[in-house]
Amino acid sequence: MKPADLLDLVAPLTPFEESGCVCKGEDYYSARSLYDQAAKEKAKPYKIRVRDVDFCVNGWRTNDVRLADYAYHARRAMAVDLSIPIIVGPLGGIMDGYHRLMRALLDGEEYVLAVRLKELPEATKDPDPDKG
Repeated sequence: MKPADLLDLVAPLTPFEESGCVCKGEDYYSARSLYDQAAKEKAKPYKIRVRDVDFCVNGWRTNDVRLADYAYHARRAMAVDLSIPIIVGPLGGIMDGYHRLMRALLDGEEYVLAVRLKELPEATKDPDPDKG
């Protein structure tokens, strides 16, 4: 078995169309809806200093305890496109882009691009609440 095959078995990448975030406990926002909202608002990208980000927060809904979980997040971080801005919600919280922040930190980048939403799109039901 080649290493790439093993990665696909242990830490398969989640496609963008399946990614999203949960806020306020129950509200789910697909990544697509957040980026569509940013486009609708014509949100202008700005720079966030990587050193100003709180890296003590759990940016994902899981408590990573398995090596496979670490591999999954590391793999996602290494596959990101840093030219795509992270999404910051109306209250200043990061809603999408933790893997890009992780990559920027690992690469020694000083800044990442971000857009801040003025309002949130309509929340939907989490398609897979048990997904970890």
